[in-house]
Amino acid sequence: MVRLFILCLIFPSCEGISSNNGNYDFISDALTIVFEKYYINTHKPVLLSSPRNDNIESNDYVEILVNAVRSSRRIIQIVFVLHSEMHPSYYNVLIVRSYESFLRQYEMINTDRYDLSGLYTIICFALESNVVEIIFEKLLLNKIINAIVIKVTTPGEAQIYTNFPYHEGSCSKINPKLLANISNNNSEIDIDLFPNHLFNMNGCYLKAGTYDVAPFTIVGNRSFDGLEVVMVETIAKHHNFTAQYVLNEDGTSWGVIKEKNSTGLMGLIQNKQVDFGFGTLGVTAERSFYLKQGIPHFISKFIIAVPTGRLYTSFEKLYKPFDTMAWMFISIALVGSIVVSKVMFGKQDVRYLRILKVEAFETPVLITWLAFLGNPLAKCPKKDKTKAIVMSWMVMGLMVRTLYQGAMFKYFHKGQHTKPVQTIEDIQSEKLYYYLYEPAKRFFASSPDILKMLKFINPDETNPKLSQLLNGDLDGVILLPSSTLNYFNQQNIKKGFVKTGTDVIATYAVGIYYPKDSPLNAMFDEDILNLQAAGLMKYWKSVFGITSFKEFHSVEPLPLDMDTISAIFIIWLIFVSLSVTSFCFEVLWKC
Repeated sequence: MVRLFILCLIFPSCEGISSNNGNYDFISDALTIVFEKYYINTHKPVLLSSPRNDNIESNDYVEILVNAVRSSRRIIQIVFVLHSEMHPSYYNVLIVRSYESFLRQYEMINTDRYDLSGLYTIICFALESNVVEIIFEKLLLNKIINAIVIKVTTPGEAQIYTNFPYHEGSCSKINPKLLANISNNNSEIDIDLFPNHLFNMNGCYLKAGTYDVAPFTIVGNRSFDGLEVVMVETIAKHHNFTAQYVLNEDGTSWGVIKEKNSTGLMGLIQNKQVDFGFGTLGVTAERSFYLKQGIPHFISKFIIAVPTGRLYTSFEKLYKPFDTMAWMFISIALVGSIVVSKVMFGKQDVRYLRILKVEAFETPVLITWLAFLGNPLAKCPKKDKTKAIVMSWMVMGLMVRTLYQGAMFKYFHKGQHTKPVQTIEDIQSEKLYYYLYEPAKRFFASSPDILKMLKFINPDETNPKLSQLLNGDLDGVILLPSSTLNYFNQQNIKKGFVKTGTDVIATYAVGIYYPKDSPLNAMFDEDILNLQAAGLMKYWKSVFGITSFKEFHSVEPLPLDMDTISAIFIIWLIFVSLSVTSFCFEVLWKC
């Protein structure tokens, strides 16, 4: 397979030591080792740079590089301009002719041209004795820690240095370490030139920006807990650093990311007030453009928490067992039966009754009503045909009554609610407000009708709003991550259960964000992948109630109370009042 590296070669100046003073093949050999063992990703080009100078006195520096890439068995394309569409360079080689030439190159180092978390090989021909310390000091200001300096001490000898910024007793300071001595007589290198500088951070502090957003970050009086806090603490223990949690002074949460003057947690990260930030930070194009994005460690979705349907009133419970169509047919059957009984069993012409062979009743309507309800009759009919007709009515009434009582059981013995709103169309028809976090308004950018109904809340207002929603005191719905709602339901299981609508607004990835020049993302990404592979992320989700949580219904019926059966007594009192009134009219009429 042909492996192609694109090299941008800018010829070095010839200040200080002349390259004609000796043979630098041993430096080419060192570069070959760097290319073969460390600059191994064929999809990433190698950027070779040094100050531009048209007054070239020697081509020896060019020969050093050409000999190195020849020995590495790689096909090289030499270019003189770094194209704008190319990604920031991860693999870099810099020629430092003097301290001044290094400063000129240092001024060109930025996040647009260089990947500051990449690998840097600096060939230094400068005469200054402390130039190695100065180079590492400048590099550390740009958060560049994966760097080696090949310091040419004489034309035939050189020393290779690296810097460990996180060392015991002194953090984020210069600590150059000599890795190897090379020369024309000995160019063998049997040591790791790019060791993991972050593997052991010797108890140094890293500032972590966050805010209270359960269950990812749970802020106590003097403690921090939550899924992402436990994850960060696990990584901190592995790399021996101490996480110092920083909350925004004005109490804001995510904030808004902009080119400058970002707010909230975004501002803390962008202004390098913290080393990294977390708190259910969704991965967005804007954040990833102005900050450095870590690998997503959690996938969540935005859902709508809807009001629980109101409880049925005691009157509604009386007619809910049958739907409108069933009540209509029952009413038609009852009216038809009363008409038929009045015609067939009323005291009409005796010849008519003899032809039909049925007997007359003194109160045919009352008898029909009693038979329809399945109640026993005060007087049993004598004729068989009459008995058969009355019995058929009683059987039908008994069936209707049994079905009615069976269906009514669930309305009387359980807390039945009306159907809650389920979709955005239902919410719009009910004219409910949308309570949501401000960054989530982008989901409705193309819906002006919904934008007019938005009300923004902060994460610390989530639980009070959910409690209002649970109690039926909120004039809207709440748009929030499903994990937050699952955690709330688990923590408030005795108070009730907040239901969700059927519409899923969006699915999003959650990750850690770093300042643009941070080298920490590679370390965190590797550990997060290991935690996921080990199943710890899934375990922590269950511990903090982020997994799907379903409502549990008790199998035991609730005891009946007066609120449940009050409608029965009201109807009974109405009929008793009518009976007393009718009795009074009869007494007065006879008087």
